Amino acid sequence: MRIEMAGMRTATEKAALKRRMLNACITKQQSLIGDFKKRIDVLLVAEGYELSHSSVMMDEARSLADALQFAEDEMKQLWFLQLFPDKVITRVEQGAVVVTGSSTFYISVSIEQFKINGETYIGLSVHSPLYLAMKGKAVGEKFMFNGREYSIIDLF
Repeated sequence: MRIEMAGMRTATEKAALKRRMLNACITKQQSLIGDFKKRIDVLLVAEGYELSHSSVMMDEARSLADALQFAEDEMKQLWFLQLFPDKVITRVEQGAVVVTGSSTFYISVSIEQFKINGETYIGLSVHSPLYLAMKGKAVGEKFMFNGREYSIIDLF
């Protein structure tokens, strides 16, 4: 069924889907950044504690600050992808939608699975081992990851 659906999309439908995917990723990333900021704020105003006197709280604050910085850096990558919404993709690269026989990946940032119109997509970072296994491949090519073979059936 995935092969049939991938082949049935027009170029216009693919471009619209990619824009919806990017917007969904931006929304999820903004939510993640907001959550980190809230957690940091709560930590900084924790009742009865002085952040400067608690090494556990200091460590947690540093960890949250690092995670927040990472999330903000990934948001910059998403903003960058907005500059080229209609770029023609012929090989797996940042900004590509990669349709395989089992999953559809949006090469952008690492985002949990998300759904658009009932279909599940996975946001994949250019730093992930799975992306590195498929990088540079084209429609019809195969790649291996964790002992599993994937076939690229569509790319846009």
